[in-house]
Formats: sequence, C-alpha cells, structure tokens
Amino acid sequence: LDSFNQWWWNVRDVRTGTIGWVEQISVALLSGSGTLPPSEWLANDVVRVKRSVPFVWLRDTPSSNGFVVTTFRPRTELIITGTYQYDGVQNWWPVGQPRTTNLGWVEEASLEFVRR
Repeated sequence: LDSFNQWWWNVRDVRTGTIGWVEQISVALLSGSGTLPPSEWLANDVVRVKRSVPFVWLRDTPSSNGFVVTTFRPRTELIITGTYQYDGVQNWWPVGQPRTTNLGWVEEASLEFVRR
C-alpha cells in the first residue's frame, strides 16, 4: 500500500522475463484453463477443441475452403505452431497434434487455451 492508498504487485512477464511493479487496479487474476484470450496466444501454447463444439476440421489452409486433413473431437489438445491468420471472416490458428504428423489450421472460435 503506497501513500495514495494503492496496492502494487511485483510481476514477471512470462513471455519476456521482464520484472516490474503494476498497480492492482491494472491487473486481473488468471487461473485455470480457458482464461487466456486468443490475442495473447503464442507458438507452443497448448489449446484444445471446446467441449461445446461437436467436432472441428483441421484444414490445410487458413480458410473454410481448405482441404480437410482430419477431424478432431471435443477436448482434443493441440499445439499452436505459429501466429494466426485472418481470412476476412475469422481467425485461423496453425496447430499440430502431439505424437502425430497432423499439421494444419483450425478456426479460433472452436478453441480454448489450456496452458503455456
């Protein structure tokens, strides 16, 4: 608590390792899965197909017109392999399925963050 009755937190940016102080009113606690917004997803983050989605197609290009490589069921975990691309309608994330050769693109609305 400082002289202006504000609380400050010592924090570290997990992406850069930068350490500093942030006023409490400027931060929000993130806990559990599905809490990191897509705007903060990075390569090597783990995401999964949302439970509310009956299935999702892995496509060979970032487009609804792309060839379907395979189909994933709800809660399938995937690893982000790069940055998203916007096709004029929605964001597409390049992903891979662990322990397989399945690589391609999945539309963002079907995914949720799991862990970094």
